[in-house]
Amino acid sequence: MEKLDSLVTTHLADRLFRPQRLKALLAGLQAATVDEHLRLVEQEAFKGDEWPRRLYTLVEGGAVRGGPTRPHRRSG
Repeated sequence: MEKLDSLVTTHLADRLFRPQRLKALLAGLQAATVDEHLRLVEQEAFKGDEWPRRLYTLVEGGAVRGGPTRPHRRSG
């Protein structure tokens, strides 16, 4: 039984740990990690850009009083 275990383990290791297969797996993981990081950065950037919009909406709606030096609302 030990010989069979050794043969099966060796065969699986030879197939699963081929350099080309490992490179493809690692490249896929790296791309997924980069994509997730970009998604999180974009999400944080949107959160940071959202508060001035809310403030301008409140000022324009009259809920908050704006002063004469209030900048004009940016479009975009």
